[in-house]
Amino acid sequence: MMERPMSNLGFRFMSIYFRFRDYFHTSTKTLKQIGLRAGSNVLEYGAGLGSYSIPAAQLV
Repeated sequence: MMERPMSNLGFRFMSIYFRFRDYFHTSTKTLKQIGLRAGSNVLEYGAGLGSYSIPAAQLV
């Protein structure tokens, strides 16, 4: 059985939440705290909105 797709309104609220979250706690800061740096290997699984994918790619 397939899941129902997320409604447009639900997606907009989720997007606003992630922007609010990222404004106060940047993913780049988190990635640096865990020791991600140039030359590191990263496997992104279930990237979602990509809040960590793009900053991780820029760091490595």
